[in-house]
Amino acid sequence: MSEVREAFDGVDQPGAPANDAFHEARHALKKALMRKRGCPPAELERITQILKQAAADIVGKPD
Repeated sequence: MSEVREAFDGVDQPGAPANDAFHEARHALKKALMRKRGCPPAELERITQILKQAAADIVGKPD
């Protein structure tokens, strides 16, 4: 859990345009995931693959 806190440390501090954009993008992702709760297994697998790829892209690791 401390890794999550560290990853988002300072993210909610207003003012910096990059922080604002990150905050908006994070909330858009959370909203999209909430809308897909209870989706069929095939859709869940599709979303899972998207999230895995996004995480790999963020840390710069190939698939």
